[in-house]
Amino acid sequence: MRIDCTPELTPRDYLRVIQYNTGLADLEGINSVDRKRMIAALRRTYSLAPLRHHFGGIDNLMFSLLESKGTFDSMKSAMKEILQQETGIESVDLSGMDLGAFTGAVDSRTSYLIMERQISPIIDRLSELHPRLVANEGQQGRLKRIAADQLNDAQGAKKTVQEEIDEARKLEFMATETHNEKNEALQDRLGNARRAEKDAVRDVQDLINQKQLFDQSIVPSLMADYASMPALEEGLRALGAEHSILVEQGQGIQNRYEKLETELVRSVLERKQKRVQESDTRQAEIRVKAQDQLDQLELQTESARNQHASELEDHQKKNTVLATALTDLQSRAAFLDTLRFLPETTEAIQTEQRAIELIRTELDKATSEVAGHDAEQRRFTAEQQAIAGEQQILVSRREELRAEVEKLSRQLNPGEDTLLAFLRSECPGWDQSIGRVINPGLLMRTDLSPSGTLESSGLFGVHLDLHRLQPVSEADKEVIESSLAIANQHLIEIEDEQQQLTRKTAVLLDQRRQHQSVLAEILGRQNKHQENVKALQGLITTLEEEGKDKIAQARAQCAQAVAEALRCHDAHVAQSQELRNSQQAHLANLKGIVKEVREETSAQLAEIERLKEVALSALDREQIDKLHAYTSARIDELTDAGVDSGAIKKLEAEIATIRAKLATLSKHLSDIRNYQLWLKDDLPKLPSLEAARLQASEATSRIEHEVRLFQEARSEQLRAFKAAQALLTERQSVVEGKLVILTSVLKRLENTPVVNSDLDSLRKLTPADIEAEVGRLHRDANGQRDEGRSLFRKIEMGIMAGPRDTAEYDAIQDIALRARQADATGERAWFHATPELQIYMAEGHDVQRSKLITRVRTLCTQVSENQSVLNGLHRAIQDLGRKATKKVTEVLTAFPQFTNFEFRVVSRIHDISAWDEIDGLVEQYNRWRVKPAGEIPTDALNERLMAMQRRMKAGGLLSTKLADCFDVSLSWMVNGAQRVAFNTADLGDGLSTGQLKIIVGMIYQALFELIRRDADFDLLLPIDEALELDVNNAYTLLKYFNARNSQLMLGFPGGAPELIRHFTHLYALDRRPSGAVYVKQYQAPETDRLAELNDELELDDEMEAFA
Repeated sequence: MRIDCTPELTPRDYLRVIQYNTGLADLEGINSVDRKRMIAALRRTYSLAPLRHHFGGIDNLMFSLLESKGTFDSMKSAMKEILQQETGIESVDLSGMDLGAFTGAVDSRTSYLIMERQISPIIDRLSELHPRLVANEGQQGRLKRIAADQLNDAQGAKKTVQEEIDEARKLEFMATETHNEKNEALQDRLGNARRAEKDAVRDVQDLINQKQLFDQSIVPSLMADYASMPALEEGLRALGAEHSILVEQGQGIQNRYEKLETELVRSVLERKQKRVQESDTRQAEIRVKAQDQLDQLELQTESARNQHASELEDHQKKNTVLATALTDLQSRAAFLDTLRFLPETTEAIQTEQRAIELIRTELDKATSEVAGHDAEQRRFTAEQQAIAGEQQILVSRREELRAEVEKLSRQLNPGEDTLLAFLRSECPGWDQSIGRVINPGLLMRTDLSPSGTLESSGLFGVHLDLHRLQPVSEADKEVIESSLAIANQHLIEIEDEQQQLTRKTAVLLDQRRQHQSVLAEILGRQNKHQENVKALQGLITTLEEEGKDKIAQARAQCAQAVAEALRCHDAHVAQSQELRNSQQAHLANLKGIVKEVREETSAQLAEIERLKEVALSALDREQIDKLHAYTSARIDELTDAGVDSGAIKKLEAEIATIRAKLATLSKHLSDIRNYQLWLKDDLPKLPSLEAARLQASEATSRIEHEVRLFQEARSEQLRAFKAAQALLTERQSVVEGKLVILTSVLKRLENTPVVNSDLDSLRKLTPADIEAEVGRLHRDANGQRDEGRSLFRKIEMGIMAGPRDTAEYDAIQDIALRARQADATGERAWFHATPELQIYMAEGHDVQRSKLITRVRTLCTQVSENQSVLNGLHRAIQDLGRKATKKVTEVLTAFPQFTNFEFRVVSRIHDISAWDEIDGLVEQYNRWRVKPAGEIPTDALNERLMAMQRRMKAGGLLSTKLADCFDVSLSWMVNGAQRVAFNTADLGDGLSTGQLKIIVGMIYQALFELIRRDADFDLLLPIDEALELDVNNAYTLLKYFNARNSQLMLGFPGGAPELIRHFTHLYALDRRPSGAVYVKQYQAPETDRLAELNDELELDDEMEAFA
């Protein structure tokens, strides 16, 4: 018979028995099942910890106490050990949250979006440029053949046009000579008529000027007095007789005064006559001299007028010729303005439009086929998206099944420290009792420390009718195995479905490629039709532009000729005007000289006349003054003699008035007689002179009308010549333009191979059409090449601007490398790369989308799980901090001087700089995960990923060390101000050494009690420096340790005295039956350093005994 021995236990195993009372839990590192069962059995009897609890951290706490040497520095390490004991967490696991993972996720999304938003439209554009460039180059070869054929035809028409131009110029020269002869005769007649009209106008104007001079003088107003001059003389005689009768009474007086007055009048008259004679002599001399000058100026003026008339006639003839030419050109310009295109251009445009209609019919048919194929392409795309969605669903279902398989596997083979393993091994029939009421979430936990045996009919002492309840699924292994098999079978089915979807995708891709090849052929035909339509539209545009250019050129040439003729005419008119101005200036100068002579003569005559009048006035005043004096003296004497002086005065006044009138008439008598002769002889001639002027004017108008009719006839003749000349010139210009254009076209196409197919639709093109079409094709080809190179460069720059450690970057670089190897110059690298780029976008791009989604989902799931772990640790630290604060406060209240001290343990997890980024990332991930399958990470989620990436680069994540997850501090009040200490240096600033040791000792005492909970055991605390404390502090400390079931171990208790005395400070504690502690000290007898302490202890002992 074989006897099984019990397994051998190590000291570490016994340590786990004493400190842990958690059943099969807390047995890490022990692989033997027998050893585990023995340790679990011994724990129930010998463990010092309460049931389902442990204080395994007491060892580490004791080491921290020893290492602290009574200071606060190791308090954080002690709290770490307690936290590790309470949570089972030795370090913070942040696996999966490394910089590379976030960088890869952000870079993958960035690269995918670059391909999706920037590069994909560029690739689509390249796929359009490729067939267009091929069609363009073929069209250029056809146009080269057409240009060569038309060049030969254009060279034969040049000579004929030149001969016709020479003949037309000869006919025009002969007609011009005939016109000049007739025009010269008409201009002579017109000049004679204008001179006659000018003379008649001058005669009329002279007579009118004389009339105005007479009207402005005093002579017309004197004509009435001149007619009554005899009556005035008769009246004067009658008044003189009456005056003589009145003065007969004083005849002596009167005779004497009459003699005086007669002598005075005679003297004054002689003097006046002498003065007048002198003035008349001087005025006559001045008039003779002025008349000589005026006669000379009149001769000069007449000579100048004749010369001016001759010059104006010459200018008028030339002006008529220029006006005629201008009229002809303006008529032609007006005719050209009524036309839009030349007739041949209009006919060519209509022909091309008919050809476009035929091609558009074919193009519409191709467009309908493309629309059908586009629908097929959309169907293919929809099916691919549906397959991708199904694949995503299968991936999600596969992950769920794998999680279920893993869960069922753990349920089928649970860990030995789980509650489920305990129930299966220690509690037969548990499935019919606790298995019917237990929460299934508890069965896989490893921290419950199960023990004992369950009765089959009760639960915690309560009997229930458990048959009415269904057992949990974990209780039946067969059900678990069946579920596991079903889950595995589902996994196999999912794998089969994925393979079917892969095969379906391959078939769909093959169908899509075939369909794309057919679509490419249709698009090729469509592009060819479009090219033809564009070519014809370009041809029509070219024809219209050419027609516009031709008509514009003709209009421009005509406008230029009109402008030139108008310039010449205006210049001639300006010259004529300048000539007239110079002539008028000359005449004005002569008139000015005449005016100056007359004004000077008038001024001299007026001055002589003024001086004469002044002298005569002085003589008259002298005569009047003396006559007044004579009259006053005579009247006075006559009055004295009895004669009526009033009547005499009145008669003398009337006589003076009549004499004044007669004197005025005598003064202007010659002018009055001349005026009478002018009224009689000259004024009646005015009607006949006016009639002669009108007759001369009519003759001039008739001749001018003849000149206009002659010029109009000449203008019509010139228009006919110019029209013929213009047509010939236009034909010559067209032929020469064709030669120039065709030569230029062939020069541009000298390196282009000739294409001899499909030429019928191009033979009707004109050289300008060919040039425009070749230019357009060249521009299009250059634009396509430039655009292709630019787009391909944008693809390379775009992918290089993004992250480079991605699959998209590698794919684009490989395609670019092969394309540049195919084209050494690099000019057509885009052409070779376009097909590969299309294939990659059709196949590889969707694969990268799925990889991106999976990568981000995996990373965000890991971050979410790590956040949950950190939140759990945060709550554990907060709970432990509350318990530690409560326990330390309870312990320190035994010391009155320490009642205001507070011990704190604060979590730092939520204070890390990256915590907000983690929260934001998890929030955005939860929003994204509920979106439809296949949607890439949102911009907000990507921003959070980038924020995490930046934070990790800056070092903002939490340390993986458990001690870095919290802070330990002690706060107290000093003089109303709060102080906070995180280490011994902070405490030492306001506490004595004894207070510091008491506080640290009490904190450790509280932590020991926190770990041991309600377990009873003795704890030895080695504090050799107790003697350094104050007596009261030491007494209180020892008393409190005794009260808390703790003891002090001092020095070397119980040793040979001969050995002990070799040490300076040796002491020990003895517990008295009363519970008091007695301190023993070993030292020299002459000193008793503990006497005071012993006295205090004895006093306390007596007081307790008394109590």
